[in-house]
Amino acid sequence: MKNLKGHISISRTSGHNITHPIRIEIIDDISGSTFAIAELTLENYAEAITGLAYADCNLQYYEDAPVGKTREIKKEQIDITEMNIYIKPKDQEKTAKIFLTPYEIDGWKGDASDLFNHHKQSRKDNKTFANVMFVRYI
Repeated sequence: MKNLKGHISISRTSGHNITHPIRIEIIDDISGSTFAIAELTLENYAEAITGLAYADCNLQYYEDAPVGKTREIKKEQIDITEMNIYIKPKDQEKTAKIFLTPYEIDGWKGDASDLFNHHKQSRKDNKTFANVMFVRYI
C-alpha cells in the first residue's frame, strides 16, 4: 500500500430529476488530479456520514490518472505565422498535431486550445507566436 497526501471535495448538485446529487471527489495533492468520484443519493449519503457501513454509490475512477506523480508545467512560444487565421473546429486537432508534435517530447503534452486562443498570441518581427502551456507528470 502506498500512502499519499490528498483531499476530498464534497458537493451537492441541485436541479430536477437528479438521482445522485452528492458528489465526492478524491484528489491527489502531488499531481493535482482527481482520480475517483463517488455519486450518492441523499439517503445513502446520510447513512454513510451517520455510520452505516457500505452505503451504495456510483463510482467512477480514472485509470490513467497520474496519481503520485509530480506535475511540471512550462510555457513555449510557438511560431504560428504559417497557420491560417481561422481554422475550422473540425481541422483544429490535425493542425494542433502539426504545430505541437515537435515540442511534445519526454512526456510533455501541449494545450492545443492555446494555439487558437487569440488572447495567448503575440506578434514580433512580422511573425505570430502562440504562448502554449505544456504539462508532464514524472
